[in-house]
Amino acid sequence: MAGLTNSPFGSCRIYYELFDGLQDDDVIRGLKVKLQLGGSAANIYYDQFQMTLYGRSGRVDSPNVVTLHRELITRPYNVDWVTLSIDEAIDPDLHVRTLVLKLEATEVTSEVQLPPASKLWQDQWYAADPAPWQVRVLSYTVFASTIGRRITPRSAIKDIVSPYFTVVGGSSGPVLDQLCFNETGSRLEALDSVNEMEGYDYFVWDDADELVLQDQDAGPVVRVHSHDPAISYDFTENIDDTYNACRVGWTGHQGDPHEVIVHRRAPGLGSWGRSNTKAFTFQAPDSCKHAKDAIRIGRRFLRDHRLNSIDGSLTVSGVSEDLGDALLLRPGPRYTIAGASNVRHRLKATRVTLHPLEWTAQISFDVSPTRFDQWLARLNAGARARRR
Repeated sequence: MAGLTNSPFGSCRIYYELFDGLQDDDVIRGLKVKLQLGGSAANIYYDQFQMTLYGRSGRVDSPNVVTLHRELITRPYNVDWVTLSIDEAIDPDLHVRTLVLKLEATEVTSEVQLPPASKLWQDQWYAADPAPWQVRVLSYTVFASTIGRRITPRSAIKDIVSPYFTVVGGSSGPVLDQLCFNETGSRLEALDSVNEMEGYDYFVWDDADELVLQDQDAGPVVRVHSHDPAISYDFTENIDDTYNACRVGWTGHQGDPHEVIVHRRAPGLGSWGRSNTKAFTFQAPDSCKHAKDAIRIGRRFLRDHRLNSIDGSLTVSGVSEDLGDALLLRPGPRYTIAGASNVRHRLKATRVTLHPLEWTAQISFDVSPTRFDQWLARLNAGARARRR
């Protein structure tokens, strides 16, 4: 049995093209890959080969910059497939932009196994005979960011606001396959762009270095009575974001355009919506290639746009019986105004504006459908649920 060698006698490369690729200024900072080796020739020559992962700074044919991983391939008795796992961190100063995985011979043998003439080496797996060597890529993750782990919306937000703030609250969320900013703009714009996938309410106070993330349906419930002389309120409903139909366009596998129209009753439109159609038109993501997928997207859109949105504010003057000092109010709670039959319960405060000279605080509410926007943003980013 031969050992590992820095001068292999021969090699073959395994090509596996990644989606999109790195941006101009990015470098690869880490790799996690799990694969399996098998095949008719592998059963005979397992102990004469090694698996090596090289890092290169340019194209596939450019010189090696670093040897990241090397492992001798050994096969236990009566096992058809050997599983290999590679987990390597890469120094960004090496400027590795291409990874090459090679199967290398550790010794020369006079035995040569030629396939019989009846063997058919076709591209179609269902029509081809087993190849001498076969490689299964079970999973892989290429890290090209300073985050250095599987990227979730919360971890991206944490990286955006660092080192000015630490992130408090929020869940781990889905794992993102791709997240690219062509024009980042300010940190606030990048934060809002990532936050579209989660829809967090976030706030920061001058005397703290924490960015607090809070779900829209989270926060303590505060009950305010309408007869409290220290409060006044003004709420209006509008149908700007209420629809009972939508037209979804998508592009097929051959690049041909299609569209589908989906209907659903919207209680927010009242009697007007029973005889009239209020429709919205949008283009589905590129991953939508079938009519059933477009219908599913349309139904989800209408589900989250069936009720009217609410605009309004609650003004607190001086000291309230239920809320206390107006200047000590903060965003986060959900408010219920008892005695106001025309106002929804558990309204989430999106902004608190303090007026110290007037000893008043204005609590603003903007209740609009955002769940569909979050879901669509996740879909565009290739997000998927975390495996538990």
